[in-house]
Amino acid sequence: MTRSFPWRPVLAIGVVGVLAAGGAALTFLPAAAEARLVVETPTDGAVSDTRSVAVAGTAPEGSTVRIYDDNSNAILLATAEVVDGRFSAEIEYGDGAAAKQGLYVDSTDGGELLDADTVAVTLPALGAGSLDSSEDASSSAASADSPR
Repeated sequence: MTRSFPWRPVLAIGVVGVLAAGGAALTFLPAAAEARLVVETPTDGAVSDTRSVAVAGTAPEGSTVRIYDDNSNAILLATAEVVDGRFSAEIEYGDGAAAKQGLYVDSTDGGELLDADTVAVTLPALGAGSLDSSEDASSSAASADSPR
Protein backbone atom coordinates (compact mmCIF):
# COMPACT_ATOMS: atom_id res chain seq x y z
CA MET A 1 0.00 0.00 0.00
CA THR A 2 1.40 3.39 -0.99
CA ARG A 3 0.93 6.36 1.14
CA SER A 4 0.50 9.81 -0.55
CA PHE A 5 1.31 13.21 0.85
CA PRO A 6 -1.81 15.10 2.04
CA TRP A 7 -1.47 18.00 -0.46
CA ARG A 8 -5.00 19.38 -0.08
CA PRO A 9 -4.61 20.62 3.54
CA VAL A 10 -1.20 22.11 2.70
CA LEU A 11 -2.62 23.91 -0.35
CA ALA A 12 -5.60 25.18 1.63
CA ILE A 13 -3.37 26.58 4.37
CA GLY A 14 -1.21 28.37 1.75
CA VAL A 15 -4.24 29.91 0.01
CA VAL A 16 -5.72 31.09 3.31
CA GLY A 17 -2.36 32.65 4.24
CA VAL A 18 -2.13 34.55 0.93
CA LEU A 19 -5.71 35.82 1.22
CA ALA A 20 -5.16 36.96 4.81
CA ALA A 21 -1.98 38.80 3.88
CA GLY A 22 -3.73 40.48 0.92
CA GLY A 23 -6.62 41.60 3.12
CA ALA A 24 -4.23 43.03 5.68
CA ALA A 25 -2.37 44.93 2.96
CA LEU A 26 -5.63 46.46 1.71
CA THR A 27 -6.36 47.96 5.12
CA PHE A 28 -3.17 50.03 4.85
CA LEU A 29 -4.03 51.60 1.50
CA PRO A 30 -4.80 55.33 1.67
CA ALA A 31 -8.44 56.33 1.88
CA ALA A 32 -10.17 57.74 -1.18
CA ALA A 33 -8.59 60.94 -2.44
CA GLU A 34 -9.76 64.10 -0.71
CA ALA A 35 -12.24 66.31 -2.49
CA ARG A 36 -10.52 68.65 -4.90
CA LEU A 37 -11.30 72.06 -6.30
CA VAL A 38 -13.27 71.78 -9.53
CA VAL A 39 -14.28 74.94 -11.41
CA GLU A 40 -17.44 73.94 -13.29
CA THR A 41 -18.30 77.37 -14.71
CA PRO A 42 -16.90 79.07 -16.60
CA THR A 43 -15.11 76.39 -18.55
CA ASP A 44 -11.58 77.17 -19.73
CA GLY A 45 -11.78 79.23 -22.93
CA ALA A 46 -15.42 80.24 -22.36
CA VAL A 47 -16.87 83.25 -24.16
CA SER A 48 -19.18 85.34 -21.99
CA ASP A 49 -22.06 87.29 -23.50
CA THR A 50 -21.90 89.84 -20.64
CA ARG A 51 -19.14 91.51 -18.65
CA SER A 52 -20.32 89.59 -15.60
CA VAL A 53 -18.84 86.12 -15.08
CA ALA A 54 -20.33 83.54 -12.70
CA VAL A 55 -17.72 81.27 -11.14
CA ALA A 56 -19.04 78.08 -9.54
CA GLY A 57 -17.92 74.59 -8.70
CA THR A 58 -17.01 72.18 -5.94
CA ALA A 59 -14.30 72.28 -3.28
CA PRO A 60 -13.47 70.62 0.04
CA GLU A 61 -16.14 71.24 2.66
CA GLY A 62 -15.30 74.12 5.00
CA SER A 63 -12.64 75.63 2.75
CA THR A 64 -12.63 79.15 1.31
CA VAL A 65 -12.36 79.70 -2.43
CA ARG A 66 -10.43 82.76 -3.62
CA ILE A 67 -10.65 84.09 -7.17
CA TYR A 68 -7.83 86.26 -8.47
CA ASP A 69 -7.10 88.09 -11.70
CA ASP A 70 -4.64 85.63 -13.25
CA ASN A 71 -2.94 88.38 -15.26
CA SER A 72 -1.84 90.46 -12.27
CA ASN A 73 -1.49 87.79 -9.55
CA ALA A 74 -2.37 90.32 -6.81
CA ILE A 75 -5.94 91.40 -7.51
CA LEU A 76 -8.42 89.47 -5.42
CA LEU A 77 -11.69 89.53 -7.34
CA ALA A 78 -13.89 87.52 -4.97
CA THR A 79 -14.02 84.97 -2.19
CA ALA A 80 -16.64 82.31 -1.56
CA GLU A 81 -17.29 79.98 1.34
CA VAL A 82 -17.81 76.32 0.49
CA VAL A 83 -21.17 75.06 1.76
CA ASP A 84 -22.26 71.47 1.17
CA GLY A 85 -19.20 71.08 -1.06
CA ARG A 86 -20.23 73.88 -3.46
CA PHE A 87 -19.17 77.50 -4.05
CA SER A 88 -20.25 80.35 -6.31
CA ALA A 89 -19.25 83.96 -6.90
CA GLU A 90 -20.01 86.67 -9.44
CA ILE A 91 -17.19 88.70 -11.03
CA GLU A 92 -18.15 92.08 -12.57
CA TYR A 93 -15.69 93.52 -15.10
CA GLY A 94 -15.72 97.25 -15.81
CA ASP A 95 -15.82 98.87 -19.24
CA GLY A 96 -12.04 99.33 -19.20
CA ALA A 97 -11.30 95.63 -18.72
CA ALA A 98 -9.66 93.76 -21.60
CA ALA A 99 -11.71 91.19 -23.50
CA LYS A 100 -9.26 88.39 -22.64
CA GLN A 101 -9.32 87.60 -18.92
CA GLY A 102 -7.77 84.88 -16.82
CA LEU A 103 -8.97 83.68 -13.45
CA TYR A 104 -6.78 81.97 -10.86
CA VAL A 105 -9.02 80.05 -8.45
CA ASP A 106 -7.71 78.39 -5.30
CA SER A 107 -9.14 76.83 -2.17
CA THR A 108 -7.63 77.27 1.28
CA ASP A 109 -8.29 75.80 4.68
CA GLY A 110 -6.96 77.95 7.48
CA GLY A 111 -4.29 79.51 5.30
CA GLU A 112 -3.10 76.21 3.80
CA LEU A 113 -3.43 76.01 0.01
CA LEU A 114 -5.44 72.90 -0.86
CA ASP A 115 -5.78 73.13 -4.64
CA ALA A 116 -5.76 75.62 -7.52
CA ASP A 117 -6.96 75.98 -11.11
CA THR A 118 -6.84 78.60 -13.87
CA VAL A 119 -9.59 79.50 -16.32
CA ALA A 120 -9.45 81.77 -19.39
CA VAL A 121 -12.55 83.80 -20.27
CA THR A 122 -13.33 86.13 -23.18
CA LEU A 123 -15.61 89.07 -22.43
CA PRO A 124 -17.68 90.87 -25.07
CA ALA A 125 -15.99 93.81 -26.77
CA LEU A 126 -17.37 97.27 -26.06
CA GLY A 127 -16.94 98.62 -29.58
CA ALA A 128 -14.11 100.54 -31.23
CA GLY A 129 -12.75 101.92 -27.93
CA SER A 130 -12.46 98.56 -26.18
CA LEU A 131 -9.15 97.02 -25.22
CA ASP A 132 -7.83 93.99 -27.03
CA SER A 133 -5.76 91.15 -25.58
CA SER A 134 -2.48 92.84 -26.51
CA GLU A 135 -3.22 95.74 -24.17
CA ASP A 136 -2.99 95.76 -20.39
CA ALA A 137 -5.15 92.81 -19.32
CA SER A 138 -4.82 93.61 -15.63
CA SER A 139 -7.11 96.63 -15.77
CA SER A 140 -10.20 94.94 -14.34
CA ALA A 141 -12.56 96.91 -12.15
CA ALA A 142 -11.49 95.01 -9.04
CA SER A 143 -9.05 96.34 -6.51
CA ALA A 144 -6.05 94.69 -4.87
CA ASP A 145 -7.48 93.45 -1.57
CA SER A 146 -5.01 90.71 -0.82
CA PRO A 147 -1.95 89.28 -2.56
CA ARG A 148 -1.83 85.53 -2.90
